[in-house]
Amino acid sequence: MWVSVAFFEIAGRSCTDLLGEAGVQIMLREDSKGRINVVGVAEEPVGSAEELLATLTRGKKRRATHATDVNAGSSRSHAVMRLTVHLAAPMQQVSGRSRSLGKLMMVDCAGTERKEDSMYHTAERRKECSEINSSLHALKECFRAMGSSNGDAHVPFRASNLTKVLMETFTTRDASIAMIATLSPTSTDTEHSISTLRTVCTLRGSEQHITDRKEDVKERKEELTANPPAKWTGEEVRAWLRTTEGGKFKAYVDALPSSVDGKQLLRWNLSKFTFLCENRESLGLKLYKALRAEMDRVNELMKQRRAQNRK
Repeated sequence: MWVSVAFFEIAGRSCTDLLGEAGVQIMLREDSKGRINVVGVAEEPVGSAEELLATLTRGKKRRATHATDVNAGSSRSHAVMRLTVHLAAPMQQVSGRSRSLGKLMMVDCAGTERKEDSMYHTAERRKECSEINSSLHALKECFRAMGSSNGDAHVPFRASNLTKVLMETFTTRDASIAMIATLSPTSTDTEHSISTLRTVCTLRGSEQHITDRKEDVKERKEELTANPPAKWTGEEVRAWLRTTEGGKFKAYVDALPSSVDGKQLLRWNLSKFTFLCENRESLGLKLYKALRAEMDRVNELMKQRRAQNRK
């Protein structure tokens, strides 16, 4: 028993191998039994998880990406990894003849983009978006057909290259399929996350779980708290003196008369601040200016708060 991996990307109507020679186009051909075969894709044997990861990393570097208004490295293609488990005798491995025991298909879909996000794209980017959305719509239709009450409903897998590649998943009765949705907790991505959840619910056949509830939310106004120096208590004056200018004046807290509150402090002239600072004029002037700066800061905050309340 041995394992092989194929890795390729689907961009619109073209399919490109990501493991073989760079830029090699591969074809999707339907055989006489109605099965879709990927013709020309390189298939490499892998013997360990580490070897598989290294192979995929090498192929990922070739994948088509492009910067968009939403994502700096947006995927512009669907990447398909096909892992096949083979049963074969040694001589059959050499000759390329073996029996497949099973396959694991993993598809990293390019994200659908809203009209609002692609309106400033170039013509080439808009064409890519259209092809991506069209293939995801085809995928949705296949899921819907699989989930219909009629078990023999036709699954329209021929509508896109993406669904052609997944043909066996849609038509083989013992196949299992799962979709993983990527969401973002960031508020700026809310619309994209909701769109993703809506798409997944539709694919799962759970449209009944989709509900819309809209409400007007008032703009959150940051509460601007400001305590004017004129309203400081004696303890608040001392707290300010301990912390202002990085604690430069905390040594003079004990020299401040206990009766001095904020209102009285504002009446002080420069000479009193100099006296408090042991007659050091430079420090007295700095403390005097610090109090005036605090008054200006509080006045500006009060002004902002009044402007917010008027909105």
